[in-house]
Amino acid sequence: MAFSNNVKESILIPGSLPIEILDHVFSYLCHDTKFLHSCLLVNRIWCQHVVGLLWRAPFSIWLEEYKSISLINTYISCMNDEEKSWLKKNGINVSTDTTNPLFNYSSYLKVFDNCGLDMSVKTWFIHSKCISKEKDCLIIDADRRIILSEILYKLFFRQNLEFTQLTFLRKPSIFDIPSPFIFTLHPSLISQLRVLRLNFAYTTESGRFKNLVNLVAILPNLCKKLRELDICLQIIDVNLVADFIQSQENLQDFRLECYSGNIAPAISALQFQSDSLVRVEFSQIQFSGIALDALVLCKNLRILCLIRCKGLTSFTWLPLKKAEFKLQTLYVRECETTQEFLESAIETANYHLNELFMSYSSPKIIESIMKFCPSIKTFEVDIKPSSTNKFLILLTKLVLLERLSVSLLIYDASDFLTTLPNFLPTSLFDLKLEFQNTPRNLVSFLKKCRAPIQILTVFSILGVDNELVGFITKFAKESDTLRKVLINDWSGRKLVFHKYSEVWTTCSLKPRDRINNIRNYQYI
Repeated sequence: MAFSNNVKESILIPGSLPIEILDHVFSYLCHDTKFLHSCLLVNRIWCQHVVGLLWRAPFSIWLEEYKSISLINTYISCMNDEEKSWLKKNGINVSTDTTNPLFNYSSYLKVFDNCGLDMSVKTWFIHSKCISKEKDCLIIDADRRIILSEILYKLFFRQNLEFTQLTFLRKPSIFDIPSPFIFTLHPSLISQLRVLRLNFAYTTESGRFKNLVNLVAILPNLCKKLRELDICLQIIDVNLVADFIQSQENLQDFRLECYSGNIAPAISALQFQSDSLVRVEFSQIQFSGIALDALVLCKNLRILCLIRCKGLTSFTWLPLKKAEFKLQTLYVRECETTQEFLESAIETANYHLNELFMSYSSPKIIESIMKFCPSIKTFEVDIKPSSTNKFLILLTKLVLLERLSVSLLIYDASDFLTTLPNFLPTSLFDLKLEFQNTPRNLVSFLKKCRAPIQILTVFSILGVDNELVGFITKFAKESDTLRKVLINDWSGRKLVFHKYSEVWTTCSLKPRDRINNIRNYQYI
């Protein structure tokens, strides 16, 4: 269909697109703050729509110091004269001469995190004049921190906000929230809540978080439209979790982490969400004598994750053998489980399974995967020496495999790495090798590999040198597929190479990566 010149011009002129289309485009870019900041400068229309995305989720416990200070200063500029005067009366020095902000930034808040707010306030006080020095240490006035936090809460509440995501963290280093009745006075604040995360795993003094505990107790009556519910508790409050589950109208994603307590009533309550549940995750759960019977009714269940759980036996899975759901992702990592449990889970998932993540890999388990799950596209597995031959044969059967992560529980993996290229399927484009390795072995592997690998990640390389870096650079340039290489070496460095920039970058390993390196040195 031909377009008139007028239509073409309206599409090409920035800002002339319909508002609905602009919002749709910007929504895909909400995590790219650098790009969104550039969009602010295009014109006034773009600026008005982008500023809301930039200020919808400002709080994070990982904010850099300068961002936390700027964030609190901006919110203070949005306060009215009465709120600023109250801060000054309590010894909190804020300027009353600042010009009014271009936008009412506090009105855009959609994603709220109490820990992020508290840490930002703490950082702001450290760098403000509200600091007293005692024995060469910076002492923050706790009372004034609480006052500033409460004023910020009031600022948000009077904006008639509608939170879409709420995170409450109980942690010794932060303060309690204001009175929970503030939330009941503004029911619209959380009536449209879609994501709720409660982390009560941290131990604190008795009564320290009285307001937060009281609020959580009434939340099931205030927010009934959750799509995602994430609860982490030291000792499970069965009634609380069950109430949350039962009160929801369309719960799709449920995660429960609990270090002790009887979770059977919480699992039983999942049957009330049988028509909507798509993803279920259990972490740190003791399943001894508890079956996953409530999930039998969840006909739309697609993702099941079990992380660091205990007591997973054939009894746990037995009811699910009759389930009608079509499981696409099965994640069983760092769990105390039996071979029978995994065999049953793999057989139940059958050819619908696209993603499999597992720590246990006996020859019988691998045979079950070959028999029942030929459609796997993503596979992450820890391989024992007794299973390497079966595993290599399995790779030839997974003709749709696209992503593979292999952790080999053996000290000397040179023979395995030499043989591996002969068994990799031609569909593979993302490969992660998590075991002790040497530059020479890696070079040999790359020379033999015929799979069209685009992204290669290698852990625990011993002695990364200029020769290896030069070889990979040359190899990537000549390769038709390889475009990114990530190397975590034993010295604690992370090296990243991008083919199109032809530049290597180096940074320190994150704690989790260091743990992986240490784990890969252990052998059987």
